[in-house]
Amino acid sequence: MDALLHHMGPLRPLGWAAFAFLVYGPLAAALFDACTGASVDLLSARRADLLGASLLFSASVAVLAMALGTAAALWLARHGEPLIRAGTGPLLATLAIPPTVYALAWSHAFAWLGVGGLSSGPWLIAGAAETLSYLPAATGFALAALQAADGELLQAGRLYRSATSVLARIVLPLARPALAGAAALIFLLSLLDYTIPSIFGVNVYALEIFVGFSASYRSADAVLLAAPLIVLAGAAATIAVSSLRQVGQRTVGNELPRLLRELPNLGQGILALAAASLMLAIAAPAVGLMPGLTDPDYLLQTLHGAGPEIGYSFATSAAAALLALLLALIPALELANRRALWLWLLVLVPVSVPPALSGVGLIVFWASIDRLPVYGTPWMTVAAEVARYAPVAAGLLAVAFRRIDSGLVDAALVSGNGWRAIWRRALLPLARPGMLLVAGASFALALGELGAAVLVMPPGHNTLTVKTYNYLHYGGTPAAAGLCLAQFALALLGMFLAAMPAWRWRKAIPS
Repeated sequence: MDALLHHMGPLRPLGWAAFAFLVYGPLAAALFDACTGASVDLLSARRADLLGASLLFSASVAVLAMALGTAAALWLARHGEPLIRAGTGPLLATLAIPPTVYALAWSHAFAWLGVGGLSSGPWLIAGAAETLSYLPAATGFALAALQAADGELLQAGRLYRSATSVLARIVLPLARPALAGAAALIFLLSLLDYTIPSIFGVNVYALEIFVGFSASYRSADAVLLAAPLIVLAGAAATIAVSSLRQVGQRTVGNELPRLLRELPNLGQGILALAAASLMLAIAAPAVGLMPGLTDPDYLLQTLHGAGPEIGYSFATSAAAALLALLLALIPALELANRRALWLWLLVLVPVSVPPALSGVGLIVFWASIDRLPVYGTPWMTVAAEVARYAPVAAGLLAVAFRRIDSGLVDAALVSGNGWRAIWRRALLPLARPGMLLVAGASFALALGELGAAVLVMPPGHNTLTVKTYNYLHYGGTPAAAGLCLAQFALALLGMFLAAMPAWRWRKAIPS
């Protein structure tokens, strides 16, 4: 598709310019404004201790989630390749479930078990809740990583070694790069998000940026406070991108399932326990939302009262998903065509910026542009969601573009068609299933945005996620359950509306 990029004329630089303006503009504005100097003491003992505790917390969550996820993936893989392929996508899609849903679910679960509530605040309880929240996605990453297992290598190794030895010396080493990349991604997500820990009364460093800016309203303070997280998250993003971008879809065959079924009883038991944890993690959101259904009248009253927030969230998330998809087209095509690590990092590095700092940058950036009426309007929420998730949409869309047979696009170009006709008649129809799925994922992610949206929302407007987060601080009330139910239903609706046309369109295209 390199020839297509060269024939696009001014659209190529314009696409990059629009992406840089909306994604990098706010970050550059925050850094430029920070040159005025900061007034916070970054090296205070309290902040240093908080940063160290947050690092340990996120690292523990990442390691435990990937360990359990890998074991659960092995249990699923022993049932055959169809389950591996069918389970990978839905499990990865759980990353789009709003964290507030998981916070409510696990607060109810731990309260029922008598091991903690919303106000207890121990690091152990918050860590367990966050680990189980990331467990389904970790299992999806592990299933994708296991596709690196070459059936011929497994068959040859099985002739001379036991099933346990082949698993430890062949299967897991082959999957190790992708597993490490997935662990780095989970570490990154956990390090930058404060939703679940704060609901359980645990203060993490990501929340310190929001608190510091709220106290002084100085962007320089936010930039200085965010500097350690940016460095650490940037390193994690580099590891994640360099590992996960190499993951491809291969035919697993029957060798891996056969090998896993030959493991000793102890190994089978460990895998079964991990699978039980996965089932618990998947069922938890549904069980946690049940209190919202016990009183239908109260639920309807809660949803009616939250009608403005539901409508506002749906509108802003839909607009952000559409805009993020459009912005991602040119960068995604570049990523699909070029495998250079620096280009992937250039596109995805905004993901490693703490959400609170993104919000601060958006305030500084749009407040300085008088000719565009964005600051102080609902478009600020859309801008926040686009700045946060347009890079994610570009990465996902690049994967969809890679699945297209580039020979079809090149043939259309050689036949004399212009780049507009090729986009309209070849590239976009072939990429439409992937584009629809990316739009659905972007909608769900935008719907769950909290860290940046809470800073930029105009007066008189509130997103459903922010309102739910505020309710959860008062306990796991039926009202909070009703709001989480609405948020969960909206996220699923967005992904379903995108997935169904994509599935039908994909069936209509010959393989």
